[in-house]
Amino acid sequence: MATVKITKDAYEVGVLYQWDNNQTLTIGGLALDEAPEVHFAHPNAEKAIVRQGELDSNGVVTVGVPNVLLEKPYPINVYICHNGGA
Repeated sequence: MATVKITKDAYEVGVLYQWDNNQTLTIGGLALDEAPEVHFAHPNAEKAIVRQGELDSNGVVTVGVPNVLLEKPYPINVYICHNGGA
């Protein structure tokens, strides 16, 4: 599992490696009122792969990382798409 901790001025990211299939990304430190869509892509991708995140009662978002991206030797870019909230 990879974890992203977000604060006002910085973020900290856990590490995943190529072929680390079936991984979950947890994202904390955001003030969200609903679960966001999470878009995953790598630099050579034609389009992002979209996954619906789950938001728990502590405000932590959990989402599965697409295995097809973990099988490639590229960094994975993650975009959080949220409508509303803080």
